[in-house]
Amino acid sequence: MENAKNEVAMIILDNCDDGKAGHVDEQKAADQIISRLDYERVKEKAEKWDALAEKIGKMYPELDEDGELEETGGDLADIGEIAATAFGYL
Repeated sequence: MENAKNEVAMIILDNCDDGKAGHVDEQKAADQIISRLDYERVKEKAEKWDALAEKIGKMYPELDEDGELEETGGDLADIGEIAATAFGYL
């Protein structure tokens, strides 16, 4: 959270008009802050989806060196449980 506060402060300082002491282009600063917050939300969601894809991917068999299917870590019920848990249903 402290990092986010620092970023907001830097955005505001970057939008100060040196010709007008203390004047801040509020709309420009607000747009940049919102863009940054949107980026952070999208990044967080992407990380969650990537983690979910990795967990579910482990449930599917892979070919070993001999071309044989390896044992899997679960079945469709396990995949459903992983997904339901990730989405907050369980």
